[in-house]
Amino acid sequence: MDLFSAILDLFSARAPVGLEFDRAKIFTNQAQAAARGSFEVLTDKFGNVICHKPGTGPKILVCAHLDEIGGTVLIVLDNGRLKFTNRGVLQARWLVSEEVLIRNDNGKWINGIIGGKAAHAVPPDSRDKNHPDIHDLEIYIGLEKAEEVFQAGIHAGSPIVFAGEIKQLNPDFTPEIISGPSMDDLIGIITLLELMDQTAELDLLVDLYLVATAREEVGGQGAVVAARAIQPDLIVAIDIGIVEKSPDTWDYGLKFSAAPVIVWQDSAGRTVYNTRACESLKQVGQAADIPVQDATFQFYGSDSGHTQEALGIQAVLLAIPTLFSHNVPEVSRLDGARNCAALLKAWLLQYPAESY
Repeated sequence: MDLFSAILDLFSARAPVGLEFDRAKIFTNQAQAAARGSFEVLTDKFGNVICHKPGTGPKILVCAHLDEIGGTVLIVLDNGRLKFTNRGVLQARWLVSEEVLIRNDNGKWINGIIGGKAAHAVPPDSRDKNHPDIHDLEIYIGLEKAEEVFQAGIHAGSPIVFAGEIKQLNPDFTPEIISGPSMDDLIGIITLLELMDQTAELDLLVDLYLVATAREEVGGQGAVVAARAIQPDLIVAIDIGIVEKSPDTWDYGLKFSAAPVIVWQDSAGRTVYNTRACESLKQVGQAADIPVQDATFQFYGSDSGHTQEALGIQAVLLAIPTLFSHNVPEVSRLDGARNCAALLKAWLLQYPAESY
């Protein structure tokens, strides 16, 4: 399938935590087309889209999340500026001068800019001080009074996302590298679609659920709701793989390549994934000539980890190599998504009857 077109369609509906429904509708239509009648597609009360391909083997749940990082208006100041807080994990070091969109009560996205101090107004000895606190920053939308902001339908609680576009970074170099907001986790969502497309006509050895989840960025809430209802034998989350080479960071040893990542552990050692399942995925990749990478992550959490901890369900995490995660823009790879889907398809075709 055309993954670039699929991700552009999904991105046309922004999805801050708790407002995934418009993106979920697009995913539902895409899933019905990719499934070609082989999956039942429905939405639960929490906003998860659940795609079920019935089978007689172990019950497997593969998921990726619909929501994206953003913010929430905290207070409207008398001068029309907006104080805001995080909605998901944000770090203030990169927020200054970012363009944002604020959703008003009519569902319209209003343009805004996170204000930065004018360089010509900051004394030289103050320019290199520590990064600001997020609550010291303000958003400017072009209005000068609080009452005007309220009349525009913006108030405490209004959701915020980061502006931008998804594009092929340099298609003359390669069409596989794409950039933009919300790669976390649209790259995982299109992997679900690719897996659905690749398995639509296949007889699998599992009872398969593919789930686009809500509210991952605030603790995997949607995945926990879905897994509690489905009661799978194993859950697999597809998320972003942290490729980092900058100074003063943790380099997890990953390459920004088309090789998907098998994550063995994350959350500073608190989450350990199913070792036998990880070993099996690696062996399947080698046998099918699908490149894979191994990793552990320290400062990370996922739908699979949250579900394993909350419900005691065995879990696996696969990741697509991604640069500049939880910044805007993020950069990821379409070929990584294809290879991840191919790996999962090959693995599901030989899934053991006793599970892991």
